[in-house]
Formats: sequence, structure tokens, C-alpha cells
Amino acid sequence: MDPIERKTPTKAMEESSEFITAIDDDEPTEEEFRASIRRSMRQALAGETRPADEALEEIRRELAGYADARQDH
Repeated sequence: MDPIERKTPTKAMEESSEFITAIDDDEPTEEEFRASIRRSMRQALAGETRPADEALEEIRRELAGYADARQDH
């Protein structure tokens, strides 16, 4: 893609949805994906969020636990 060319959010979402479908049939349908985005947007607009550093720390802990469990096997 030309560095100056910008994709519209709709085009990027369509391409992402096509890519997801090609990878795994167990992935959500396009409608399920869009519903998830709508639900997330409603939650964000309602203030149902938490600080990014808190969420990232939780992800780090989960990944560390996963790595530790794999080493034990």
C-alpha cells in the first residue's frame, strides 16, 4: 500500500473479516464481529473502561502464567 494511501475503517474491517474467515472457520461471522464492535463502542461511551496500564499488566501476568505452565510440562 502506498504510504500516503489511507484505508477507510470500513475497508480495513472488511479486509480483516475476510482474513479472519480464511484462517479459521471457528472465528465469528462478519455480523458477530460487527456486533462485538458495536457492543464495545457502547461500553466505551458508557464509561465502562479501565486504564490501559491495568489491562496490559493483567495480560502480562496471564502470559507469564502460561509460559510457566508450559515449562512445567
